[in-house]
Amino acid sequence: MNKNYSQVLSRQIYYREFPIDIPQKVDRKKDTIKKLAIAGLVIVGVFYTWSLIGSEGSSVTANRSDFIIGTVTNGNLVRDIRAPGTLQPTTLRWIAANSPGRIEQIFVEPGAKVEEDTVIMSLSNPKLARDVETATFALEVAEAEFVALRKRLESNYLAQEAVISQFKSNLMNANFRVEANEALADKQIVSKLDVKETKLLQIQYKERLAIEKKRLSHLSELHVAELKAKEAQINQTRSQLRLQNQLLENLQVKAGLNGILQQVPVEQGQQISEGVVLARVAREDNLKAELRVQESQVANILIGQTVTISAGGQKAQGKVQRIEPAVQNGVVIVDVFFSGDKLASARPDLRVDGVIEIERLENVLLLKRPVYSKENVATKLYVINQSADRAALSSVNLGSGSLDMIQVVTGLKVGDQVIVSDTSQFEQQSIISLQ
Repeated sequence: MNKNYSQVLSRQIYYREFPIDIPQKVDRKKDTIKKLAIAGLVIVGVFYTWSLIGSEGSSVTANRSDFIIGTVTNGNLVRDIRAPGTLQPTTLRWIAANSPGRIEQIFVEPGAKVEEDTVIMSLSNPKLARDVETATFALEVAEAEFVALRKRLESNYLAQEAVISQFKSNLMNANFRVEANEALADKQIVSKLDVKETKLLQIQYKERLAIEKKRLSHLSELHVAELKAKEAQINQTRSQLRLQNQLLENLQVKAGLNGILQQVPVEQGQQISEGVVLARVAREDNLKAELRVQESQVANILIGQTVTISAGGQKAQGKVQRIEPAVQNGVVIVDVFFSGDKLASARPDLRVDGVIEIERLENVLLLKRPVYSKENVATKLYVINQSADRAALSSVNLGSGSLDMIQVVTGLKVGDQVIVSDTSQFEQQSIISLQ
């Protein structure tokens, strides 16, 4: 056995013991055609099934009790905005400390009713008592000085009057001498020089008398000015004393009005400075409602609109009085003043609900507002036929709406019944069969 033969024989034995799969040739063209044929059959089947469904009509069956059905009516639509709020006093008094001091005692707690002269707390300040004594003494000194000044001025005035009286006498004497000397001069008893001297003296007295009269007039005006200045000083001192007495009296902190004590933000024994808030008092018979309206809705609110305020089953009417210009945390404060009887349970900080009437439409078609509906849009709703066994999609134009009602512009008439609950599960169906 030659060498080549033995090698061939060994390979045959190896292949018998360890067989090897040899890939066969595959016809790829035939395989592709087969796959395309199968896909075509599937597509044809789908279109055939869809055509069968379409030929039977787009309809689905549902129970009538599963829906909320609204009926189109004719009436008035009131558009409103609802907003929560609280009652706040229109008359509010913050009581602040007029002077430094220490809180000795608190007599009334927050929430209690108070009257105008009710003492809420007492303060102490020894310096104020000393200031009152000082101001009292200063006033007494000023008043005594005023009396002394007036006496002195009266004395000066009398002295000036005496001077005038003296010059009047001198002038009269000079007049007599002139007349006598002129008569004697005619008889040549006195010289002409003596006559001239007496006339000159007469002129001097006359001029001096006029000057002293002017001085008396000016002196009178000066006295009036000095007395007024002293009176002003006395008034200033008296005002200072009145202020010190008021500060001393204010150590007994009073409510200042009839109402409810809302806050006392201080404690007994606390040292306070001037201007610190000691209490807040509010009148309970003069309240307003502060409504918090969403900023997206406030554009529809106007001054004078009617508002219904409710709390605890009670209702009262009011008017929009003020709209705050600023937005805070996404809301705008709207002040509502009561226009008639107030809520029987009204008190400051009471939580209330407000309904603001922003529009009233008379004699329009109305429908209970469908879920997810929007105002002033065209939409499609399921309208129930007269036999009440089918509901078909119909185009409807909606107008203005309130919280639970909406205006029907076109597409419906009075008496039509419409499904107003959620129908999103039937959005592909044009007809719903009702059981």
